[in-house]
Amino acid sequence: MTKLTIIQQNDTHGSLELHPELFWKDNKPELRNTGGFPRLARYIKDLKSQAENVLFLDGGDLFHGTLP
Repeated sequence: MTKLTIIQQNDTHGSLELHPELFWKDNKPELRNTGGFPRLARYIKDLKSQAENVLFLDGGDLFHGTLP
């Protein structure tokens, strides 16, 4: 049997660079760095080096509602 790893993303909304974003953890707000295409590319390359069959899908909205 062949294993297939699927990565799906959408609604990137211009997050081309790493940036702080608000998240909630244990009912408290916290800022975490998120986004960034270089970070995403590194994750995918690392995954592809560990697995043979990796499919990456992007659902769109790359520049929706953002300055870029």
